[in-house]
Amino acid sequence: MTCPQGLPRGELTAGPPHPTALPALKAVPSVVASVCDESYYRGAAGALLIYDITSRETYNVLTNWLTDARMLASQNIVIILCGNKKDLDADREVTFLEASRFAQENELMFLETSVLTGENAEEAFVQCARKILNKIESGELDPERMGSGIQYGVAALRQLWSPRHAQAPSAQECGC
Repeated sequence: MTCPQGLPRGELTAGPPHPTALPALKAVPSVVASVCDESYYRGAAGALLIYDITSRETYNVLTNWLTDARMLASQNIVIILCGNKKDLDADREVTFLEASRFAQENELMFLETSVLTGENAEEAFVQCARKILNKIESGELDPERMGSGIQYGVAALRQLWSPRHAQAPSAQECGC
């Protein structure tokens, strides 16, 4: 049995065909030529820099993608390097150690994923979101600042994170 692309079902694997955006997170596929412009990165608080472990070509363009993300996104952008298609380890062209070194040299978090099996797929987004939250809590990232890449979904959340809300209640507000 074959899929619509003519590949046998046993050879199917998943890879990002186009940029995938979630609130504050943007997955940047390395298979797309330099089509992304500034508007794609503008305001991103986090990004997944994804390459295919079975394709040296996708790994070789990571430096370009990383430069674009750092130049065009929020200055405090959180970037996670993801080696996708871990399910095809036998066809690997990029070693774990090589990618790990690249991540370390560029101060990126790194993990390998398989969208097909789901291994570490959600974890990549969770780690990115957690790191963004840590930056907010430490004051390194201010959600109130335009261009921070953070938007509140509900007005109540804005009040929760508001610096004025964190102040001690005045004598009039106190219920004692």
